Amino acid sequence: MASGLLNKDNASSKLAILDLGIGCGDQSLELARLIHESAWNEYKYVGLTLNETQFRLAAQQPFAKFQKPTSPSRSIQVFRADAARPDEWSLDIKAAIGTLRDNKHEDCERWVLGLDSLYHFYPSRIPILTFAARELDASFMAFDLTLNRNASLLNRLWVKIISIAMKCPIGTFMTEAEYRTQLVEAGYDEREIRMQDVTGHVFSGLVNHINRQEAILKPYGISLAKYKVAGKLFGWLGRSQALKATIVVALRKSKTS
Repeated sequence: MASGLLNKDNASSKLAILDLGIGCGDQSLELARLIHESAWNEYKYVGLTLNETQFRLAAQQPFAKFQKPTSPSRSIQVFRADAARPDEWSLDIKAAIGTLRDNKHEDCERWVLGLDSLYHFYPSRIPILTFAARELDASFMAFDLTLNRNASLLNRLWVKIISIAMKCPIGTFMTEAEYRTQLVEAGYDEREIRMQDVTGHVFSGLVNHINRQEAILKPYGISLAKYKVAGKLFGWLGRSQALKATIVVALRKSKTS
C-alpha cells in the first residue's frame, strides 16, 4: 500500500495524509521514514488513535528526525480522537487537519488512510468517508475486510458472531458492491474506485507467524493461548473465504473534469 503513496508520478510536489487508527504510531514513523527518502518536497501528516495508552506511545515517536526540510514545523502530528466521528473532533484537531487542505486547489496530493481499523468504526464508515471526499477533498486508501458475496448463510452467521466478539458494529462487514455504494454516496467517482483481494497473502501468513512464535517460545514455557485462539480464527477465515482481506482505493474527483 505504501507504494501507492510513495510513487510520485504526477506534478504534485506536496503530500498530505490523514491516518485513521494509528495504534502506537509505528506505521506513522515508518511512513515518515519512507517519505523522507522519497521525491516529495513537502509532507504533512495527522494521525488519530482512540486509545489513551497508544496515543502516549505514538506521541513519543521520533518523528522530527524524518521531517522534510521544506515542510513547516510540526508537520507530523498525532492526536487522541475517535476517527469515526469527525463532528466530535476538538478545535485543535480540526485546525491540524485543516492544514492538510491549505493547498486545496494547488499542487498537493491528499490521502485519508485506514489500515486495518475501519471495520471497528461506530456507527459506520459513512461519516469519515463523507468527510474525506467532501470536506478534505482527499483520495482514500484502506486495508479492510469485506464480506464474500458468495458466503453461505451459515458462514454469514459466523461472521456476525465474529463481529460481535470483536465489538464491531452490526453490519460492518459488507460486500465489495455495498462498499462501493458507500464510497459513491460519500462523494467518490465510481470509475475511480479500485478493490484488490489480498486474502491469500494475509490470513495464512498470520497463522504461520503465530505457529512460528509458539514453536520458538514453547521450550521456555511461554504460552500463546490467546494468540492460538486468534490463529484458529485466521485459519477459518483463510479456509472459508467468508471475509476477504481487501485493499480499497478511491481517487478524489478531478477539479478539471
